[in-house]
Amino acid sequence: MEKRILVYTNHYDPEYFKINDVVQWLFDNGANVSVITGNPNYPSGKLFKGFSAFGSKEIVKKGLIIYRLPLITRGKGTKLRLVLNYLSYFLSSIVFTLWCILFHKKYSTVFVHHTSPPLLFLPAILYKKIRKSKAILWDLDMWPQTLEAMNMVKKRSIINLLENIFKQLYKEFDKVLIGSKSFEKIAKKRIPEEQIEYFPNWADEVFENVRLDINPPKQDDKIIITYTGNIGVAQGFQVLIDVIKATEKNNFQFNFVGSGRYKSQLKKLVSANNLDSRIIFFDPVSSIDLIPFFEKTHYLYLSLKDTPLFSKTVPAKLQTYLATGKPIISVISGEAKDLLTQNNCGFHVEAGDKEKLMDVFYNLDQVSSLNYKNFSKNSMQLFKEVFSSKKRRKQLATILLKNDSFN
Repeated sequence: MEKRILVYTNHYDPEYFKINDVVQWLFDNGANVSVITGNPNYPSGKLFKGFSAFGSKEIVKKGLIIYRLPLITRGKGTKLRLVLNYLSYFLSSIVFTLWCILFHKKYSTVFVHHTSPPLLFLPAILYKKIRKSKAILWDLDMWPQTLEAMNMVKKRSIINLLENIFKQLYKEFDKVLIGSKSFEKIAKKRIPEEQIEYFPNWADEVFENVRLDINPPKQDDKIIITYTGNIGVAQGFQVLIDVIKATEKNNFQFNFVGSGRYKSQLKKLVSANNLDSRIIFFDPVSSIDLIPFFEKTHYLYLSLKDTPLFSKTVPAKLQTYLATGKPIISVISGEAKDLLTQNNCGFHVEAGDKEKLMDVFYNLDQVSSLNYKNFSKNSMQLFKEVFSSKKRRKQLATILLKNDSFN
């Protein structure tokens, strides 16, 4: 019997999110997949070249269709523009869902890829209720905890109200996949434990297959430390700037490769502290073009602010970092720090701990070649045992296709 799956996501190729892999895995294994998504405009805020502002239907291959719905683009990311972006896409998805209900052949399963905000819960639940389909949620951004962590909602009464709403929304899904084990405690207050499953991110195929040379820095080498990905407020880069400014040693260079709403402010902060020669900014690049940066890098940097939610979060870039086999310097609390510390993947301090981070930077040139290579070996081992895409493919096959293997 044909397996028909309707995927709801805020973002899809050519925007880069792991849902791209999920859709491809399902299609490659015989599922008929339709994707409901918005017009691509992340992270630039501008509609990608070649796409119509009115939306489109793209038949990639027989059995794989992408419906790109019209929306107001993110623009420069102001609060008003983001609200308009979210609401316009929500309205488009509601209207299109009604169209699917009335005129499309039934989808046996709806799959929601939740990043932020959670508005896509509603059209998916609407479809499930009317067409009596199975519904699965892949929750990567736990609300209202995210709002509280970002200080967007401070009143406990409002947070409690939102928690009750999300408890009801969760009950509409047959299965909830969570990206961090720490989210399980929150999810178990909403739905029975047997409906919850740990489903973390994985690295791009290009990083899983690449084998970089692991060369510890020599005594006179400049030590290269690199951060890749989104440059936002949540990463708490003020701590890093303060530490680099206060560190007397000048034997390292810090690279930022990526973009984000905080990047322009961060560049101003770097200049104001006369750190332009020690901190270098690069534009975002494709996965394949990240490899030269990783090859020249001695350590990869990971950080999040110290909040209750972020301590439960394992950032998606961690899997990529581990797959490269480069030692990691992390400034993060909770689940991610415990994982890295227990597996001895580099140097790890609590979020916001300037003193200990300064000690790390000060002593980098004292790391022995043996310890450096052990950090590298441990990183790759952790990736294979916990975060390999093969594990996720098998898990997804069991959940959605009712078999235990993907081609």
